Amino acid sequence: MILHIAMPLIKLLRMMDGNKPVLGKIYDRMFIIGERLRKLKENNVPWASFMEKKHAERWEYLHSPFHSIAYALDPEFLECVGNVDAATQEGVLTVIERLCLLDAITESSKPEEAWKTLSTTSPKVVAKIAQAEREFAAFRRPGAFTRPSVLENAKTLPPSEWWGTYAAHLPLLASIATRVLSQPGAASVAERNWSIYGQIRTSQKSRMKHSTADKLVFLHESLHLEQKRMDAGWEPEVEKWDTDTDSDDSDDELDINHGDVQLTAEAIRRLCA
Repeated sequence: MILHIAMPLIKLLRMMDGNKPVLGKIYDRMFIIGERLRKLKENNVPWASFMEKKHAERWEYLHSPFHSIAYALDPEFLECVGNVDAATQEGVLTVIERLCLLDAITESSKPEEAWKTLSTTSPKVVAKIAQAEREFAAFRRPGAFTRPSVLENAKTLPPSEWWGTYAAHLPLLASIATRVLSQPGAASVAERNWSIYGQIRTSQKSRMKHSTADKLVFLHESLHLEQKRMDAGWEPEVEKWDTDTDSDDSDDELDINHGDVQLTAEAIRRLCA
């Protein structure tokens, strides 16, 4: 009985432990695990309610709109995509809006100005969003992909290749699907944060609270992202504070090098004071 729940979890973890684009599979696999727990609960298994609660909490923690749209656009679930629920549909529309806005900004002749002026309510962006939603409606339409070879390759081809082969009549949606479904689901992308966490919370700083270390990792990565955007030409709109030049909180004394964005021991001590 325990293996009935453990095996799907183990298969999901093994599937995620790699660089293959499997983002569209997570939603389905987590749903299968939830259904098995629900059936065990109906059969009055003592620990099923507790496990169902933990499963729901974990899914709430890791779920994002990208899981929803990846499931909805994954050709493996082509025959199920017409029956998406409200939460999945909301995730699809959210990601379509974000990516269409990003496309409109990058396609602009002056992207640095488009960041400030364009939004999801701008006529140019709204037109692009509407086109993507029309194409999604065509993709969901029953019988849109009826050839047996198309359905067979939906189970075997990598999702991005399938879209490139069979969805030329849906150019905007195919572009969105390719970007979403090409994302790997492995935790290796988080190794940078683990490395930074290890530099911040060392044996010499063992008294530092986990919450403090988490905030410092977030601060470090935010500075790193800001530096990358500034290197690309972005300039933040900030108002300088009128402060005393001899203040103890001056940036010079914090000794933060914005060139490589590294937190020093002195900076950490000041931030944790």
